[in-house]
Amino acid sequence: MRSYPVIYQSGEAQIIEKKSRFLARVFGIHSLKDVSYGLEQSKKQYFDASHHCYAYIFGETNPLQKFSDDKEPAGTAGRPILTVLDKKNLRNTCLIVVRYFGGVLLGSGGLVRAYTKAAQAAIEDSQIVWRIPAKRYTLLADYSMIGKLSYLFSRLDLVQLDTTFEQKVSYTLLLPVDKEEQLKKELLRQNHSGIELIGGQVVFYGMWKNQVVLLPDGEVSSTEST
Repeated sequence: MRSYPVIYQSGEAQIIEKKSRFLARVFGIHSLKDVSYGLEQSKKQYFDASHHCYAYIFGETNPLQKFSDDKEPAGTAGRPILTVLDKKNLRNTCLIVVRYFGGVLLGSGGLVRAYTKAAQAAIEDSQIVWRIPAKRYTLLADYSMIGKLSYLFSRLDLVQLDTTFEQKVSYTLLLPVDKEEQLKKELLRQNHSGIELIGGQVVFYGMWKNQVVLLPDGEVSSTEST
């Protein structure tokens, strides 16, 4: 598992090219059903548009990629939109660009530039976070360990979701998966029987305005298609 950028808040944009109007929207997807729903809503809202072109990238390892020119000349709409997503390294993301034809032909080069520009503008309007794979743990420790543990958490970039003080100190932690073995080795090195590590559920999180936001998981299902 690795970290990669995803859309946290969707973005929208509009551009005009030689009287043609391009309306773009980028949004995060948690399953391929979200792509189908997004297209359905787009076609309902802009039912009189000339084209509904789109691209999406979904999944982590060997991500699924798909695009549609929706009757625009081949390679002039969906592929440029996909290229914009790919250059941003975005995953679990769909971008739809709706075109209202203005009566003036743009040519292949003009269409590529227009769809690219609209896609880029929508992404600029969105909010992006890094999706970080982590494990959620509860760590119980004696009060005498508070200082050492605070230093250790800082050094390993652990996220403290909650801390409670009862018979022992209880920390709810998000531990980046690549730091798990290091934490366990450090705790063993402390050689302190008062430390207990519970849990290990895989979760995904991002940082938004200095706040931790938990992100949903998304797995490609072979039974879905768009």
